[in-house]
Amino acid sequence: MASIDTIFTVTRTYRHIGRYNQILQILIRYGFGYVLDSWRLHVPRSLRELWQRRRPEDLADVPETMPERARLVLIELGPTFVKLGQVLSARPDLIPIEYAREFTKLQDRVPSFPFAEVREIIHEELGAQLEDFFAEFDQEPVAAASIAQGHRARLLDGTEVFVKVQRPNIQKNIAIDLEVLGYLANQLEQHSEELGFLRPTRIVDEFARSLSAELDFTIELSNQQRFSRQFSKRAGVRVPKVFQDLSTRRLLVMEYIHGIKASEIDALRAGGYDFEKIS
Repeated sequence: MASIDTIFTVTRTYRHIGRYNQILQILIRYGFGYVLDSWRLHVPRSLRELWQRRRPEDLADVPETMPERARLVLIELGPTFVKLGQVLSARPDLIPIEYAREFTKLQDRVPSFPFAEVREIIHEELGAQLEDFFAEFDQEPVAAASIAQGHRARLLDGTEVFVKVQRPNIQKNIAIDLEVLGYLANQLEQHSEELGFLRPTRIVDEFARSLSAELDFTIELSNQQRFSRQFSKRAGVRVPKVFQDLSTRRLLVMEYIHGIKASEIDALRAGGYDFEKIS
């Protein structure tokens, strides 16, 4: 069994062990304690005893199906794991189809963070109060995702905009989570006959690179500007204008465009959209 001392470098052991133990606790609570042994994880005695004392009735307050439990585990573990679940939802070649379907619910059903923190982030990023830039700002988000949440707002000149605000402390928390995930993936690759062949360490490495780019909203801004230039003369394609002077690595402000999600088939049909053109 791996020693916890080999998981992380000495300078980062304390904070990583705290997060590692938290992950184990959540797995146990939702009935996934069996992975502690099958993946040969180092488990503190108190947590191992907690798992061994679990009775069937202790799971009465969690969903019956394992895919549902897995989705709730990802939500409780936070943004890094929610994002991983979102990625896996599109990869039924890597996980069982019932899990992939359940994980699609993670796309826009993530708990939001308080408006007070939205205010604080805007102040930190733009150097002034929210009211100095926006005439109106909806406190309830339009949507909350793993990395950020979005709010409708109106600029001082009346322009309706969508404001994407990065979750508080997410960059530091994700850095810790990715190192813990790296350890878990290594254990899984070495000790799981069922899943080791998937090369989970490679999956985590690719996931980490992708996530790093998503955490910098200036990259998204540049991509959106380039996309707008490329399709500027294309009929039927409209790209939201981005407001570069109000956008930073953690904040992205763009024109709000009313529309229908591509996944809302009935609404598109009712709106008279041509499915051949859309596809």
